Parts: sequence; structure tokens; C-alpha cells
Amino acid sequence: MLKHLTLAKYLTFLFWKQLLITSIIILSILFISNTFDVLQKFKSVSISPSEFWLLISYKVPYLFNEVSVMTCFIATLLFIQNLRKNNELIIILSNGIAPWRVFLVPVIATFFFGIIVVTLINPIGVYGLTKYTKLEASLTGTTSTNFIISPTGVFFYEKYSGNNRIIHAKSIVANSNTLNDLTILIVDSQNNLIEQIDSAHAILESGVFTLSDTTVTSQNHTSSANKIELPTNLSIKNLILQFNPPEMITLWNLQNSINKFLESGLAVTRYQLYYYKQLLKPLAMVALSLVACWFVSLNTRDKSNSTTLVLGLVVGIGSYFFLEIALRILTYSGLSPFLASLLPIIVIILISNFVILHFQEA
Repeated sequence: MLKHLTLAKYLTFLFWKQLLITSIIILSILFISNTFDVLQKFKSVSISPSEFWLLISYKVPYLFNEVSVMTCFIATLLFIQNLRKNNELIIILSNGIAPWRVFLVPVIATFFFGIIVVTLINPIGVYGLTKYTKLEASLTGTTSTNFIISPTGVFFYEKYSGNNRIIHAKSIVANSNTLNDLTILIVDSQNNLIEQIDSAHAILESGVFTLSDTTVTSQNHTSSANKIELPTNLSIKNLILQFNPPEMITLWNLQNSINKFLESGLAVTRYQLYYYKQLLKPLAMVALSLVACWFVSLNTRDKSNSTTLVLGLVVGIGSYFFLEIALRILTYSGLSPFLASLLPIIVIILISNFVILHFQEA
């Protein structure tokens, strides 16, 4: 028992050391690549050195969060290969210790690292991406439609023909370009109310609000109409695009945002996929860590073991893209987003267990 405990501590130390080194290298690569991205994106914009470094730094935590699963895979692959290269793996196995005891170390460590990523790095990444987006908008002079999603519906704003419009819709049906229980407040530049338009049902197409069952209230009178057409610069597609993407909402607030979107009649599949993908990230890290354990070679003649490393990287990248593609295919085939996110992970874990058990038998 003491021998196994000492070995477990030693292997755990080696793996966390390898994971730290791998993370630093990945962060450095992300920092350099983001530097070139900022140089390309803002080549025609005058920015100060402080703004330049902020643009680079803000986005790195988000990018690391996105590639953290592959980071664990690479760290596990290098951990196994270093044990083999230093003949430590052969010594461990020749002392009657089962291979699964060795593989269990990176599996458990990556699960806990996944929890750290979800609880710590994800919020930091969301904060950084939000600051990056705001700084980018201020530097490029771009503006977005103001909107608020509340329990009573969706509020948004536009400026049209010198007047301001404050628009509220109880729900939006994006597929049919429909807004239900619509209220439009039209005010002048001094915020004086010009008129209020209430409609039970409206269609927004080709730059025109087509309002049905409408009541128009101004300072002097109130009138009703079966149908009114109101020109606008808005479109349903642009409104949907203006909503915060799921990457800019912390995991702990994302479910609440999804519920609000559902109450407002908005499509939430993209948000649900991202939510469950982040929530199940520790399990995805375990799955990719097990894939890395496939590539154990006891051939001591090949010190570099380059063929195994290259093959491992190819299979690891393939497994990662399998997770990404499978969850979308399953979701759009009618499976719930949670099961669509979970099943590909389970498939990889089961296949990995099969491969590792056969290695142990061999």
C-alpha cells in the first residue's frame, strides 16, 4: 500500500508539472498568435501601446478556455511518453503494478483541472472577452443596437429619421420574423413623446414593421387601425446577432439567460450547446486524456518515439473534432442538447477503456 501511495504521489507530481509546462507553452502560442491577429485587425486604426497590449491580453484567457481540452490531451500524451523514454514505465509495470494505476493519475488530475477551468478560467475568459469587445468597439467606432431582455420581454432601441424609438416586444419568433404584443414609443431629440403605437402582432420584413390590430396614441388623440406599415432600419436577423453570444455570458448566468430567451420566444440551441459543453468540460478532458493513454509503446529502441507521438496527435485532434461535430449533429437531429453533449464523451470513454484493457491483457 505504501509503495502504491508513494508511486501515486510521484506520478501526480510529474503530471501536474507536465500540465503546467504544456499550459505555459499553449498560453505563449495563443499570446503570439493573438498578437498577429490584433496587428492584422487594427492595422488601419491608430491605437496606443497600452491599448495594443490590452487587446492581446484580454482575449488570451478565453482562447485558453476553448483549447483547454486539447491542452490536457497533449499533457497526458507527453507524460506517458516521458515515462516510457526514461524507462520508468517499464520499471513500474515490471514490478507488477497494473497499467491502469498509471493511467488513473492523469485521468483524475485532468478532471480536477477541468473543474478549475470551469469555475475560474471560464469567468476570467468571459470578463476578458467582454472588455476586448468593448475596447474594439470604441477603437473602431462601431455601435450596436441597445437592448435589454427582461421578464416582460425584449426592449430595444433605434434612431430613425431624427427620432428615437424605444421598442418593446413580449416575444419574438425568429423563424417567422414575428413580434408579439409590440409597443413602440417614438420620441424626439428632446425626449418628448410624439406617439405610442401598440400592436398585438407585428411582422418585421424588408425594412418594414407590418403592425396588426394597432392603437396609435399621441398627445391630442387616439386612433385604431387594422394594419399599419412603419419603415425601420431593423431586421430580426440583426437583432438576434446583437444579443450577447454565449461566450460572453458566465456559465453560472447562462442558464438564467437561456430561460429569459425562451420566455421571449428566441432560439436557444446555440446557448444550450455552449452551456452543456462547458458544464461537461471536465468529462471531456477525462475522455481525451484516456485517448492519450492509447499510445503507450514499450519499445525501448526508439527513444524519440516520433511516429507514436505524431499518430497520437492526429488521433487526439480527430477525437476533439469528433466531440465538436457529433454534439451538433445529434442536437439538430432532435436529441436534447444535454444528451447530445454527453453521448460523444461517453463513446470515447468506452472505446478508450476497451483499448486500455486490451493493452493490459497484452
